[in-house]
Amino acid sequence: MDNTLNFAEPPEDMGDLERGLLEYHRDNLRNKTYLDDEQGLTTLFMQGVSGPDGRIYNVPGYFDGKRQDEETSKKRAESIGWGNYPSYATGLESNEAAVKFHDIVDQDANLFRTWMQK
Repeated sequence: MDNTLNFAEPPEDMGDLERGLLEYHRDNLRNKTYLDDEQGLTTLFMQGVSGPDGRIYNVPGYFDGKRQDEETSKKRAESIGWGNYPSYATGLESNEAAVKFHDIVDQDANLFRTWMQK
């Protein structure tokens, strides 16, 4: 029996920075460093935060084993570097990207739960 967790290929139009967030999410599944509680399975908890250039950056809000507040997520993104995260001109663009991204996360979560039951 094959015990490999095989995720779908990312969409071709997904940029490198979004792919980085996707790998962050998938690594949390692979490494079993996710959170699964009454709020559901959490691997990323994407948050849109304002960067120093006025753009909205989609950054992980899940790290150190828990969901973080917006300010903590923003400080972490700042320390890592804004250039490591996808950014958008408006909150609406950020939200649209997050919704599209969340569809992939949901597919991965369903695959992961099925895989865990093997």
